[in-house]
Amino acid sequence: MDREVSGAEGLSPEGLMVGRRSPALTEELWRLVRQAKQDDVLAPVTVVSPTRYASLSLRQELGRSGFANVRFIEIPVISEMLGGPQLAREGRRPLTAVLESAFLRKVIAEAAEPLGQVSDHPAALTGLRASFRELRGSGEDVLEALDRRGGLSAEIVRLYRMFRGGTRCMWYDQEDLTEAAAGVVSVEGDIVGADLGRMVFYLPRNPSPAETRLMEALSRHGRCASLLGTTGDERADGPVLALAEELGFAPGGPRPAEGREGPPALPPGETRLHIAPNAHEELRWVIRRIFERAEEKGTPFHKMALLYRADNPYAALIPAELMLADIPVAGPDRATLGDTAAGRTLSGLLSLSGGELGRAEVMAWLTGCPVKARGSEPAGFSPSRWDRLTKKAGIVGGLGEWRSRLRSYERLLTEEADRRERD
Repeated sequence: MDREVSGAEGLSPEGLMVGRRSPALTEELWRLVRQAKQDDVLAPVTVVSPTRYASLSLRQELGRSGFANVRFIEIPVISEMLGGPQLAREGRRPLTAVLESAFLRKVIAEAAEPLGQVSDHPAALTGLRASFRELRGSGEDVLEALDRRGGLSAEIVRLYRMFRGGTRCMWYDQEDLTEAAAGVVSVEGDIVGADLGRMVFYLPRNPSPAETRLMEALSRHGRCASLLGTTGDERADGPVLALAEELGFAPGGPRPAEGREGPPALPPGETRLHIAPNAHEELRWVIRRIFERAEEKGTPFHKMALLYRADNPYAALIPAELMLADIPVAGPDRATLGDTAAGRTLSGLLSLSGGELGRAEVMAWLTGCPVKARGSEPAGFSPSRWDRLTKKAGIVGGLGEWRSRLRSYERLLTEEADRRERD
């Protein structure tokens, strides 16, 4: 399934390269970067990667050999740079999440049955937003096909067109921004984006119609090359090859990509199935395999990864087990702001504000958060001491009860101290 086609002028005679996802594609990327800089080492080059994490990874890999004036960005950033000024001149403003929600509420209020029956439900607004964003990346032929089906599909298409009609004049979304960028490149392709230099689209992932038109416009002006990755499965590679045809390239004969061939999807002898009685034993088996690979094969820890499907219990259990085994952990923090001490303090205080201030709830909040009395001495304030005192004072709940019974308990302690002093 490795194919190399020619067509666009720019970085290399091969304007588009379609090949197996392997180190060969990365080596081709670095070859294109070096070729763009062969006359001027400071010439600008832009690598358009599919995600921000891919940009960071490619930047680190190229940084091992050193580079200058190579930018790693994503398509939305290019769209903002090229299309943003044009939309600003037209007087259009970004469609923020708040504005989008306001227009969605206006549209869903005019929904017919059966959608109108649930128009007040919060889930209906969420579902309609997801449907509109999916339709935004589809073509007019998809909308017409859904409209012909009738029923709920036709109603959603009608509401979507109403939504687009109310927003497209004064506001713009990401697809409008990319469409404007494609238009600017089509008209001013020879001079636009000089600071971006030569561009290489590396493994674009499911580009929208506007993103495809932007790539086509850049290719026609010889401003970019594209590297598309395949899997070797004809059915799975259909969208990739369709994208190659949309970009205006006629695939030539198959030829292996130059460079190292990548490993097969499932290397023989490297895939194992292990059945464990519980999650803890499962992770301990995985940790033993990690140590074996590190000691026997010399694989560093940062070259290994643990993947899981369910957050519960693995999201919290995996970091804990790895830290107990002295294995460094790097990955997204699963803890939310509400899990921190400050978050628990604030959320607990908000929940108390609407209740009866029961002693059990108040003391549970006070003993579980980092609250200190202002200007207190080291031994002056103690949540556990407050717990004992309020229990002896007989407080159950209610602000009035807190005040009256604390005063009564204060008088009792004062009388007891006076009595002892007299004795």
